Amino acid sequence: RDYLSRWSGEDHRLRIMEARNLWQLNRVAESIEGADAVRRELLALPDSAALAECSLNLSSAHLVSGDLHTAREFTLDALVSARRVGALSLEGSALGNLGIIEKMLGRWPAALEAQQLRLRVFESTGNRVQLAHARRSIGIVQWKRGRLALAIKVAEECGNEARRLGSGIH
Repeated sequence: RDYLSRWSGEDHRLRIMEARNLWQLNRVAESIEGADAVRRELLALPDSAALAECSLNLSSAHLVSGDLHTAREFTLDALVSARRVGALSLEGSALGNLGIIEKMLGRWPAALEAQQLRLRVFESTGNRVQLAHARRSIGIVQWKRGRLALAIKVAEECGNEARRLGSGIH
């Protein structure tokens, strides 16, 4: 880490990626501890994509741990930072987390709105894989709200897009 500290921002990126890998391995407590330390350092600097990414990873780690309210707080932090610095991909990912959290809290209109905003962000970037994820999330919310015809239509669109992408999982 001493070597990396000479490279502006690389130490933070490496530590953020480490935290992401840890929560994905279900080592949530370690992830949160590491990401919290990075976030404290980043808060002393101007807003950045690194801060947005760090907050997004804290959101995901808390989401995995089941702490939805803390996850939501970090999601909103990530969303604000991403918007301030124009990091569209991070903004879209934060909106995705927000939609998942709102859905888990049973706030269907808020979940739908977050996923629709996510869809618009990824339409603007042309990220077809994330578009497919956003559409699928919208379909799930519509299904949970009892709008079955709309949910089926979205599911069919998702299946068609998955075939175009050469993937059966989107």
